[in-house]
Amino acid sequence: MRRDPSRGFTLFELMAAVAIVGILAVVGFVAYRKIINSSRLTEANGMLTSMKTQEERYLAETGSYLDISPKLVTGANAGTSGDNGSTVYPHCALAAPGPPGPKVGRVAWGALCPSACCNNDWKKLNVESHGPVAFGYSLIAPPIAPSTFLLPGGVTIKPPSPLPDQWFIASAVYDSDPNNVFVTAILTSFDNEMRVDSEGE
Repeated sequence: MRRDPSRGFTLFELMAAVAIVGILAVVGFVAYRKIINSSRLTEANGMLTSMKTQEERYLAETGSYLDISPKLVTGANAGTSGDNGSTVYPHCALAAPGPPGPKVGRVAWGALCPSACCNNDWKKLNVESHGPVAFGYSLIAPPIAPSTFLLPGGVTIKPPSPLPDQWFIASAVYDSDPNNVFVTAILTSFDNEMRVDSEGE
């Protein structure tokens, strides 16, 4: 049976076309988000690598790593009320700290670090940024005692036993779509391996 060309499309045909377009849009959006998160991680990778280099220089000059942050902030604790941007640099230097993400935006690196946010000033470590940063950073070293900590995706990072006399752990956190699920990047002196968890982002 031939179809009458003046009839147009049936409701079923229109619904099928809308469903296909919807599926393609979802797949495209997920791929787009992965590309955006990957590009943001370039900043975190560069800054954490710079922190490692400067910590090694500081160790060679003084015999110890520099402890800067009062605690290590990971994606698991970055969005809690007690950590709402108040312990990650440079966000903690703002007049009204907030968690790293689009609501706060990019923040200039190099501001004086308030004592509530830092045990030592970041300028002492001599880490530089060529512009404002999106991620918030924390860095711990002795005398803080490291504990096993969990990244949001279930990745556990456990310090070696026995613990070396000198060590450091640096973290970068960012919430790309303010839902308290943070992209987290961690670099430690234990194995010099960068770990990234962007589960849920």
